[in-house]
Amino acid sequence: MKNTLITELAETVWTMSHESPPWNNNSHSELLSHIQESFLDEENSFLPLISTHAAVECGILSQKYPQTEWISIGVTISDMHTTRESIKEEDFKIFIERMEKFI
Repeated sequence: MKNTLITELAETVWTMSHESPPWNNNSHSELLSHIQESFLDEENSFLPLISTHAAVECGILSQKYPQTEWISIGVTISDMHTTRESIKEEDFKIFIERMEKFI
């Protein structure tokens, strides 16, 4: 509904100024293996590995520095790119603990 209201405005113009390079993650990456091991949950199972548009920075950085590996990790974000964007505080605390374990 919200998108329909915006796109039906006569004066609306959409411009794409650039394309973002894709993040071509390597599921056999040694770095990824180390991160997944440090992020084992209480049931001793790995966190899911997913590719998402949110990894655009990894695409840009891996294109600029092709000899390096980049991985985008973080907590789930609700209502992304809106004024209601949020994360669960408890999930963030767990994420920080796991990152400290990895580092």
